[in-house]
Amino acid sequence: MNNIPVFHKSLFASTASKFNIPVWDICWKAYEDKLYHKSIELLFDYINPEFNKKYRSADKKSYKIPHGSIVVSIDIDDENIYVKAPFLNLPEKNAVPLLRQVTEINFNELCLEQIFLRGNSLTFEYSCKLHECNPNKLYFIFKQVCLTGDKYDDKFISQFGATRIKEPLTKPFAPETAETCHKTVANMINEAFEYVKYFESNRYFGLAWSMLACTMRKIDYYAHPQGQFRNELEQAISDMHSDKLNLSEIVTRAKAYLEKLLNTDKKIFVKDLYDIEVFISFKRRSNLKDIQNNFQKSYERIQKSFDGEDYMDVAMETLYCFYNLYYHNDLQDDINEIIVDAMRRSSGKTWSAGAPVLYEALSKIMRGDLTVKKGFFASFFGQ
Repeated sequence: MNNIPVFHKSLFASTASKFNIPVWDICWKAYEDKLYHKSIELLFDYINPEFNKKYRSADKKSYKIPHGSIVVSIDIDDENIYVKAPFLNLPEKNAVPLLRQVTEINFNELCLEQIFLRGNSLTFEYSCKLHECNPNKLYFIFKQVCLTGDKYDDKFISQFGATRIKEPLTKPFAPETAETCHKTVANMINEAFEYVKYFESNRYFGLAWSMLACTMRKIDYYAHPQGQFRNELEQAISDMHSDKLNLSEIVTRAKAYLEKLLNTDKKIFVKDLYDIEVFISFKRRSNLKDIQNNFQKSYERIQKSFDGEDYMDVAMETLYCFYNLYYHNDLQDDINEIIVDAMRRSSGKTWSAGAPVLYEALSKIMRGDLTVKKGFFASFFGQ
C-alpha cells in the first residue's frame, strides 16, 4: 500500500453545468419591467439554452420538459402560470402508508408546490399570478419538483409498489460500456478494501474513513448511477457523516454497503446505468470563489502535512477534496481539467511522488490559476 489509489476518468465527457449565466440579469430585468412572459422565456434560456427550442409549444404558451421519470408541464396565460408534474400511480396495496409519506413530504420538504392526489395518481402542482413569479421563486419551484421526484420515485416503487405514470426516456450504456463499468467499480471496491485493511492494521482509522468516503464518491464521479443505485449510494455517503455513530461503526457500515454493492447481481447493477434528460440538476453549479472558500480549511491542513512530508495524508485528503467537489457540483471544465490531469498523473505512483502532483493542483485552484501545462508528447497525442 505504498501507492496512490488508481484513478478512473468519468464515463461522461463533461461535468459542467448547462446554465447560461449571462442571461440571469437580463431575466430579472424583464421581470422588473413587468415583461413577465419574456422573463419566463429567459429563465428557461438561463437553465438550459436548448429548452426554448426543444420543449416550447408553437404558440409559446406552454412547455413540457422531461426530468427523469416525470414531465414538468408549464402553462402560461395572460395572468397566471400553472406548473404540473404527474408523479406516480398508487399501488393496489400499501396505498395508505404511501399517502402518509406524501403528507409528510408536503408538510416538511415542499413549500409552495404540493403533491396532490388526483383520482389514483399523485401529481406535483403549483399555480400563481404572473406578477408573483420572480425568477428566483420560479426556479426554486422547478427545482423542488424535480429533486423531490428524483428522491422518491424509485423509493416509493420499491417500498410500496407504486407504478410510474410515464417511463423515463433513458439512454442506457452500451453493453460493452456497462460491462466495463461493472468491472471497474468492482476493482474500485476491492482496492478500497485492501487500503482499509492496511490503514486499520496500522491504526490509521481516519485514513480508513477517507478511503471509504473517497471510493463512494469515486463511484458517483465515474459512473453517474441513476435510480435506486444512486439513492442507496447517496444514503451511504450521508451515513458516513452521522453524528449518532462512532468512527468504528461508521466504517463498518460503509464497508457493508460496498460489500453489498460488490455482490449485486450484474443485471441489477447495470439497470441503473444510463444517461437521462434532466430539467434541474441535483448538483450545484460550481463557482471558483465558493470552491476556494470550501477548500480553505482542508488546504491549510494539507499544507502542514506537505511541509511535514506526510505524503500519505496529503494525497488522501486532497483526493477526498476533489471527489467531494465532484459529488456536490456540476464542475466547470477548466477546474475539471486541472483535477483530472493531476489525478491521472499521480495515479498508482508512490505517495512521495504522487502527493506533490495533487498538492500542486489544489494550490493552483486556491491561487485561481486555471491553466494546465502539458508536455509536448501529451499535447501531441491529445492526452
